[in-house]
Amino acid sequence: MRPEQVLRAIEITLAARRDGPVAQVEEDPELSDVDVFMTRVAADGCLQWYPVLRRPLAETDFLRIAYRTAWLERLVAQVDPEVERECVRTMLRYYVSPGRDAVEQWQKDLTSVFAGLAEVARRGIRLTESLLAHLGGKRNLQKARQLVEELRRIDDEMRIYGELHSQCKPLVLISRYERDNLEGADPIRLAETTLQIYNDCHARAMLTAAKIDEVAACCLNG
Repeated sequence: MRPEQVLRAIEITLAARRDGPVAQVEEDPELSDVDVFMTRVAADGCLQWYPVLRRPLAETDFLRIAYRTAWLERLVAQVDPEVERECVRTMLRYYVSPGRDAVEQWQKDLTSVFAGLAEVARRGIRLTESLLAHLGGKRNLQKARQLVEELRRIDDEMRIYGELHSQCKPLVLISRYERDNLEGADPIRLAETTLQIYNDCHARAMLTAAKIDEVAACCLNG
């Protein structure tokens, strides 16, 4: 943000605040290329960032909402579906609707992207399960080495997929960090941990795709 934009953000926030929480204001021409947010505790008890400037919902906003619900479900033992939907509806009320066609296209494109990542992870799962079999009962070390090379190619494919599809890059980076930080000399233990990494990536990708569908339903049906 430029200094004059910071000053303008402060001015409109103070003007809108009055005696209560910051009220949303119409989009300001001087802040057309920046986002200004206010923080509040949402109905699920977690902090949420709400836009101060009212503007049309963008695909990035749509995906951010889906990611938030996905991560809360992954990290919290129990999530009330109705509370989750209310949090999504509340957030959507802070934006101008982009229209049915845009939402349906985002839903189609984004679920396809995350399904593609899930498929890459699924192939990693199958290869790692085969690797464990050849390290254990079957005990074929030559085949095991071949599978390790195939897993390296899967990792490269996943990395490239994340570069090509930035929407799912956060999930790719998590898996890559976990793989890059594997430690130990026991090949079976390393393979078991690798299998868990691929399983987690697959689960996160599928869950995010499901949350994209849920956010789209809230956009379209209220």
